[in-house]
Amino acid sequence: MNPGRKIIFKERIEIVQYTIANEYNYQDAAEKYRVSYQQAYSWVRKYEKDGEQSLHDRRGKSLESKPNLTDEEKLQLRIKELEHRNQYLEAENDLLKKWRKSKKYSRIGTVSMAIVESQWKSIAQLRINITRKESVI
Repeated sequence: MNPGRKIIFKERIEIVQYTIANEYNYQDAAEKYRVSYQQAYSWVRKYEKDGEQSLHDRRGKSLESKPNLTDEEKLQLRIKELEHRNQYLEAENDLLKKWRKSKKYSRIGTVSMAIVESQWKSIAQLRINITRKESVI
């Protein structure tokens, strides 16, 4: 095996077809095409499950960029989106409660406005972080 060697889509199809034609001899395919046994096995499994399209290199791509999402995958993606949204709203709600409480007590001088300002900075940072996470999903 040659580490770091880029295997193009056509080569993957060729490796899978060779492996299947030779009675699933992954070791021979791995030696002939200079890939690992595990990689040849993985490609054959993907090919048998979802066809040629599953052999495209999707590293770094999110689930929503997949061309044909199953109903289950769509639901999983929606659940993730809603969980992130829920986490964001809970954090925002908690900070607003703290802000209201601190504003109430600031009238009698026990809480300074610096604390309130730092809480608003925290919520702004949280919004930025959650927005970044949502764009990755």
